[in-house]
Amino acid sequence: MVNFLRKPEKFTRFSHSFRTKRRFGQRLGYNGEYAPVFLGLPLRIIMKRAIGIGLLASVAGIASANLLVNGGFESPVLGNGGFASYGGGSGAITGWQVVGDQVLLLDTNYAEPQYGVAPFSSAEGRQSLDLTGSGNHGLTSGVTQTFASVQGTQYLVSWKLAVSYSSNGAPYYQHESVMDLSWNGGARTSFVNNDTSTPGTNNWHSYSAIYTATATTSSVTLYCGYAGTDNNNISIDDVQVNVVPEPASLAALGLGFVALLKRKRS
Repeated sequence: MVNFLRKPEKFTRFSHSFRTKRRFGQRLGYNGEYAPVFLGLPLRIIMKRAIGIGLLASVAGIASANLLVNGGFESPVLGNGGFASYGGGSGAITGWQVVGDQVLLLDTNYAEPQYGVAPFSSAEGRQSLDLTGSGNHGLTSGVTQTFASVQGTQYLVSWKLAVSYSSNGAPYYQHESVMDLSWNGGARTSFVNNDTSTPGTNNWHSYSAIYTATATTSSVTLYCGYAGTDNNNISIDDVQVNVVPEPASLAALGLGFVALLKRKRS
């Protein structure tokens, strides 16, 4: 955007000194050259910063593409404070298939004040998924999704897991949350959230694991990992699968940063 604060001038003349010209608050340089001014800065500064931002965007782009559909469980959309249960075999949660007995989709404002949890807030967006279902339906309940993969490529699986401890001593929310992860139907690995810092709502923490694809499709299955009736909420949110950047890609970006630094110093 061109600076039009006072006069519709796109250019300002550089002084032969290194002093700052106060008019329009624009900093001037040397050699008596004319230079376009954008957002109060010389174009050469804007260009250098743009190059740096472009490199950062390239780094982010390598790891930003989530290969899962609806990893935040935002579809189907619930009403404010609502919930919905889905039985085994259901594909109604966009991108996911329910395994085992039942899971429960929760709006971020869903609450059970009579049991000391108000609300069951989501980690991101408006919705999260409770792997225990209505009550606790045991260790077979969960969701699974299959995605296209490249054999031999490493993938980072990441997600957020919540635990809710009752603020009034109700017996249904008194135990740590345990979620099990299975890659391609293999052995289950357990992840635990035992954060008791804020009773009465969801305490979210981030988790991740790296797996290597063995075929052109891979799957992740997220299970309820605890079957006791003293925990009726093992919620997950923001589930992602991202390609782990190859060393060659990171090296190329590193060279780009080095070149940028050299250009700044020259």
